[in-house]
Amino acid sequence: MQKMSWALLLPLLLACGTESPNQSEDQPTARELHAQKKKMKERVPPSAYQKKVAKLKAEEEARIEAEEQAREAERARREAANLDYVMLALPPGSFTMGCTPGAMPPQESDLLGKPMKRALCESDEKPAHQVTVSGFEIGVTEVSQGLYQAVIGSNPSKFRDNDAPRYAHRDADYTCWGSESRSPTTTGKVGGDNCPVENVNWFDAVAFANALSLRKGLEQCYVISGKDVSWPKGPACKGYRLPTEAEWEYAARAGEDTLYAGANDLNEVAWHAGNAGGKTHAVSGGAGVYGQKAANAWGLYDMSGNVFEWCWDWYGEDTYQSGSRVDPVGPESGTERVVRGGSYGGWSEFLRIANREKYESAIGQHYVGFRVVRSLP
Repeated sequence: MQKMSWALLLPLLLACGTESPNQSEDQPTARELHAQKKKMKERVPPSAYQKKVAKLKAEEEARIEAEEQAREAERARREAANLDYVMLALPPGSFTMGCTPGAMPPQESDLLGKPMKRALCESDEKPAHQVTVSGFEIGVTEVSQGLYQAVIGSNPSKFRDNDAPRYAHRDADYTCWGSESRSPTTTGKVGGDNCPVENVNWFDAVAFANALSLRKGLEQCYVISGKDVSWPKGPACKGYRLPTEAEWEYAARAGEDTLYAGANDLNEVAWHAGNAGGKTHAVSGGAGVYGQKAANAWGLYDMSGNVFEWCWDWYGEDTYQSGSRVDPVGPESGTERVVRGGSYGGWSEFLRIANREKYESAIGQHYVGFRVVRSLP
């Protein structure tokens, strides 16, 4: 038989198509098979195990969401509470500023029996002189860590409701005594948000004042450009600001001539080196309960002790010998800013109502905080 040539066979093959003799026209493609398997899988009811896994997963997601909502609600509650900084309006008036008779201890040793390190009246406290201040309102307490955190978003303090990691070392205790503690020998709650903010420098304090004004919809008193800070409107600004040194002493004296802010008995009104246990104490017990020591005659707490408080003024040793006697704002320049009131680590001489101290503006200390004021309309 004669072999058929490829030239004759090729047209026949093309006419018959290219399907394999084993492939049926009804056989599904790979894509169709995958779709069919998927449908079959969907029709198979989940096993009891799969149902349990799905239920547990849903419950866990719901729990996480509920915890997040609770945390957010607590954060909002704490922020609202911390932002409620109570201010006390003080009337305009005149007072004797400086080393008055009541500001000089009658004995040569302090009230703790410790010999005085310095003269009873320092040269920078002289002469005692009459000063007039306009009305203003001032914080009933020092600015708390909770308020600072709510406004600035951070907390630089050394003494907190737990050990600050950057200060921690073996046997360290940097907690702040809370409102139920009356002495270092008693067990009380730690202060937490109610501890005074400290370890803040002067620039931190003026930045806080501006930020709080912004939060409260008030004008910002300070113009801050790096390390240059100006106060263009002076006391006429109605936003939050630091007190002038004269305003601070006017508020601390509260119309009286006492050795400390509110009393001649240091232990009655102040946390100091003899009773503070080497740490700060809460400025507020919460729910309208302020301070742990007695207030002065105007109801202000910790004007003596707990932490030193920044003032606006540049320090000048001879400030009292010259300058304005009506709403004074201190020297026009200097190298250090005034702090007043003494601290938990200071002896009685540093807590006297007339005592003046100063620190470099850019350095924060764990015994220095502040409170803010506002000029009255």
